[in-house]
Amino acid sequence: MRDPPSPWIIAPAADAALILGAPLLSAALVLPLAALVGSRVVWLVVMTFGSVGHHLPGFLRTYGDRALFRQHRARFLLAPPLVFATSLWFAAYNLHGVLLLSLVWSVWHGMMQHYGFLRVYDAKVGARAPEVARLDWWMTCAWFSLCLLWSPVQGASVLASLFDAGFWLIPPAALRVAGTVTLVLTLAISALYLIMTARWRRRGVPVSPRKLALLVTTTALLYFARVMTRDPFLTVALFEVLHDVQYLAIVWAFNRGVAERGQGGRLGRWLYRPRALAVAVYVTLCLAYGALAFGVALWRGDGLGTRVVVALLATSGILHFYYDGFIWKLRRAEVSAGLGIEAGAGASSPPAPGRSRRELAHLLIFVGMMLALWRIERRPAKPGALEVCEAMVALVPESPTARQNLGAELLARGELEGAVAQLREAAHLRPGFLDVQLALGRALLASGAAEAAREVFTRALTLAPEHGEAHLALAELALGDRRIEDAIDHYQRALAVRERDAKAHGNLAYALAASGRLDDGLRHVQRAIELEPRLLLARVNAGLILDALGRRDEALAELRVAVSLEPSSVQAWSNLGGVLMKLGRGAEAARAFRAALAIDPSFAPARHNLARL
Repeated sequence: MRDPPSPWIIAPAADAALILGAPLLSAALVLPLAALVGSRVVWLVVMTFGSVGHHLPGFLRTYGDRALFRQHRARFLLAPPLVFATSLWFAAYNLHGVLLLSLVWSVWHGMMQHYGFLRVYDAKVGARAPEVARLDWWMTCAWFSLCLLWSPVQGASVLASLFDAGFWLIPPAALRVAGTVTLVLTLAISALYLIMTARWRRRGVPVSPRKLALLVTTTALLYFARVMTRDPFLTVALFEVLHDVQYLAIVWAFNRGVAERGQGGRLGRWLYRPRALAVAVYVTLCLAYGALAFGVALWRGDGLGTRVVVALLATSGILHFYYDGFIWKLRRAEVSAGLGIEAGAGASSPPAPGRSRRELAHLLIFVGMMLALWRIERRPAKPGALEVCEAMVALVPESPTARQNLGAELLARGELEGAVAQLREAAHLRPGFLDVQLALGRALLASGAAEAAREVFTRALTLAPEHGEAHLALAELALGDRRIEDAIDHYQRALAVRERDAKAHGNLAYALAASGRLDDGLRHVQRAIELEPRLLLARVNAGLILDALGRRDEALAELRVAVSLEPSSVQAWSNLGGVLMKLGRGAEAARAFRAALAIDPSFAPARHNLARL
């Protein structure tokens, strides 16, 4: 007598931790880690080791399952080079179509995985009614759409990608109407779902309680991550951890079922055993694949090699979305069997080999779509950067990213008042976000609001105590106020994390000289020149310090280099005249002072020294 089929995908404890409890697990991991090391770091680790790493199991099945490969040979052989060539082509021209495709497809992919889990749990208890599946679909689609349209971060990200790719701007009223209609439909579908589920249960129609639990926990996390969270890194990381953990769990469960039936290759039969070592190797392989993306994220290069690797990673993501759209369908007999679902629960035999016409049609559709994206982004009448930023704020006024981008664009155009206003609003919406504080501080500095800028950069240091840019800004403010020791302290702390910053070395040299530490100042100005020989500030300060040390011939040489680098520098000409005057070369000194006054007739030191000759 056969045992009754299990209602669990793996086992009660494993399902509770890795599938049903994955939303809680994600929040329990991501939120404390973000508080400890910062949301950007968590996002980077999740999107490389997790997001890219979880592509590997699908590829292992795609190219390791001989029967599956024979069924879809054309797709599996032609899709990778086609997608890679397209990704590299778009990257070479700095176009955004591939990024837009990846983002939109990732949203769809995440939604379809959730829907798939709902159907797997129902299939486990024999729920075959098509009306139940349709209602699961509408419930999933409604809540994912609502959370996207109402998201101040994820929704704004999709809109920004559309506009970056050259799409036409959307009227704010249209987006508001879409959000309201989606809310009404979601509430109506949710009410219908509750009513019909209760009715089906009264009639004895099987409905998995595990499905209902997963629906509640996932929807709750989705709403929290996308609607309530304004941190763009947390928004993505929270859902991505949920998605990756569930994916790795169900793929391992499927392959374990295949291995238990004695199918699959030797590696698969070993890798997917219910043993701790095998599970550890499985997870390690996925993390190792993701480590490739982590290395690229840390690499700062922008050459052909970097673009090739980035195109490979984009290809990995698009192929993952594409392959998963058909290799894991529950109606495939081998998928149902691998998950322990009895025949008749919606499974069917796989398609016969050689169905290349449909598969080639998919590739032609992809080519046509990418050509359309190319044409759209290359059209001449695209909106400008400022117009796009203003449209984003109008569409998603509660998005701190939209406010920050508009503020940065206004600052670049010299519209300081508008820039400060937008960045203040961004800081209000996202008070604990370092990048916003730094951008606001820059705008305040540019507008001459020194005290307000000092407050903002000081606040930035509470978020990142050793942040180089904040220390440099505070050092320059202190130097301007003649608080020399404070300036020295901030410059030294900045250089502890930005040792190759030539300008910081040059300014620290000036501050040290002003405090009487000429030898220390000389060491730092020499380091500045070593790092950036054409840095005017370093040459001028080197001349100043060498003059103070009595090494006037060396000072003269540095200042001659300075005026050759920047003939319009009034300070360099005036300092050169001062050294020449001390060397007793009055005629040359006079010419230097006159050159300074020709640039700025009101420059007092040059006028005073010329009068003394």
